[in-house]
Amino acid sequence: MKYVATVNNHKFVVEINRSGEVIVDGVPRTVDFSTFDDGVLRSLLIDNRSYEALVERRQDNYQVLMHGNLYTVHVADEREQHLGRATFVPPSGDLPIAAPMPGLILEIKVEPGQAVEPGDTLLILESMKMGNEIKAPRAGTVSHISVNAGDSVDQNTVMIIIS
Repeated sequence: MKYVATVNNHKFVVEINRSGEVIVDGVPRTVDFSTFDDGVLRSLLIDNRSYEALVERRQDNYQVLMHGNLYTVHVADEREQHLGRATFVPPSGDLPIAAPMPGLILEIKVEPGQAVEPGDTLLILESMKMGNEIKAPRAGTVSHISVNAGDSVDQNTVMIIIS
């Protein structure tokens, strides 16, 4: 899975492959991390160097405090990047929301009949040990949910339909 991480307006392409290898801007990195204190404190080991960071999510960004420096980080996965490049999302009618990658449904955040706005989180899909928020690309009403928490899905499996 490829991500674009924007750190204080500087972009990095991060790829995490099926074996867990992390490649940043084409350079393989050895990465391991642990989370403490309800997910706020992160202990990272990157290329055998140890780092500690405080990480707080704020809307669509993360605030990362490391070595006394505050960084604003936005992470866009392949699906979000694709949606950002999309020129047309139909304003009405059924809109199937498909899995951008194979994974495990961790949590469904909506229910049938619920109104959603663009950017609302529909569900959390775990892939490569990372939780990915699947968001509504437009306003509408959830008309159908075809998955349950705990289900495994393949890439392109329709999970939710927004009308």
